[in-house]
Amino acid sequence: MFRKITGFFVFAAVVFLCCFTCSASEQPTLTETIKNILGVDLIIKLGKAEKLTADSDNPYAHYLMGVIFDNQNQPDKAKLEYIRARELSPQEKPIYFKLAAVCIRLNQTDEAVKYIDEIKRMDPDDTMGSFLLALLYITNKELGKAAAEYEKVIKTDPHNLFALLSLADIYVVEDKIEEALGTYERLVKEKPGISQLYFNLGVIYIKLNKKEKAVENFKKAINADVSYVDAYMFLAGILLNNNKKDEAFSTLKEGLSNNPDNISLLFFAGSCFYETNRYEEA
Repeated sequence: MFRKITGFFVFAAVVFLCCFTCSASEQPTLTETIKNILGVDLIIKLGKAEKLTADSDNPYAHYLMGVIFDNQNQPDKAKLEYIRARELSPQEKPIYFKLAAVCIRLNQTDEAVKYIDEIKRMDPDDTMGSFLLALLYITNKELGKAAAEYEKVIKTDPHNLFALLSLADIYVVEDKIEEALGTYERLVKEKPGISQLYFNLGVIYIKLNKKEKAVENFKKAINADVSYVDAYMFLAGILLNNNKKDEAFSTLKEGLSNNPDNISLLFFAGSCFYETNRYEEA
């Protein structure tokens, strides 16, 4: 039933050594626990391992059994093992993370939130717990709560780019444009040279009717990545709306020169040329 699992147990060993602390006199060593569960050769049937751990008071055994069931795509059985591990060792955060993850797999989001709340109770500054909560809130379309979790991460870790970007995207969806602008401006200071950030800033400036700033950021997006075709199209569109046709067509030709086979850009450029009566170029 098992495939070759040497690498898996190396990983499991690292997890357990990092996550649990106990003296040798109190509990068997990790190696002994694995042998007790799986046998000396580490290749036996899962049913035997399950039987061996059923009456065990060793949280190592139940945690490891949960990992095995996870690996075997049996989340219901994994959850039962993690719950038993939690009963035996209620102070270990990794068990709660595993429980939250398996509950998410089982679509038991309310229970997952409960376990993450336990993590946050034990360690209010735990950023991973906030990330998991935010993702659950997004799944439940509770964007305000998700934003609050990302804000907690940023308060603890002001340079966390993923949290900043996620928060900025929530602000855009909720039409909190000024907040989104401030967050994206902070992002480009933290990580200059990323075309996506400049492009998103350009879109926000369009929403704020600050066209010159939008043009500036679309140009920065192109300079950062000449294959970013959306930046060419948005830039050309603004220039055409401002009656700067020569600059707009120059932008489109530059984009086509750098991306000659891009269907979207070819279609957009053809449409622009056609609408301005430049039929041959169209």
